[in-house]
Amino acid sequence: GNSEELREILRQAGLVRLFFFMRFILSVTGPYEKLNTGLHLDMSNFAQSPLAMRPGARAAAFVFRSSFKTTIFGTGRGHWLVTRDGNTRFLFVSNTAGHANAARGVIKDVTETNEFYAWLYPECIPGSSADRWNADELVFPHRARIYKEPSFTAKGIDSVHAGPHYTDTNWDDLAGLEGLDKMMNVAAHAPSGGWARARFARGP
Repeated sequence: GNSEELREILRQAGLVRLFFFMRFILSVTGPYEKLNTGLHLDMSNFAQSPLAMRPGARAAAFVFRSSFKTTIFGTGRGHWLVTRDGNTRFLFVSNTAGHANAARGVIKDVTETNEFYAWLYPECIPGSSADRWNADELVFPHRARIYKEPSFTAKGIDSVHAGPHYTDTNWDDLAGLEGLDKMMNVAAHAPSGGWARARFARGP
């Protein structure tokens, strides 16, 4: 019927366009309702451009505070990538573990409470008995393969080390040269394929 056709149109629009996914789907319950069609649309387009999406890509965004950089590059993009591909293993790194855990909490809360998201992507909604869906790790149920890494991992800069294999990483608000050195050292010693894409979002 018409409702199923509408559902499929909206579903595909969200999978294709990051900005649409955040502003018109996640915003029903998530912190995305203030995203605008100016700077935020440009940031979203950059976040899904070949510069940021091609295998092995490393991209950086330097933007002012309160520009929703964490919302777009971190929680929004991470949620989008996992929704598109259940085998995604997204790593979010911040200057503190608390900030990183808060980002993971946003994805968990939106997935659990957003009925519009659930209507469009029912395969992404964990059941009440899901083993790896809790405050410490999030594994989305549409994952097709077994991985030790969760769908979305959050860490403070001091707890990051080479070894785990992630398909995408976001280094957010690292403080000072020490944080940059840590990022570069971990990336340089990561096993082949361990850090498929990386981006660095930083405000002044």
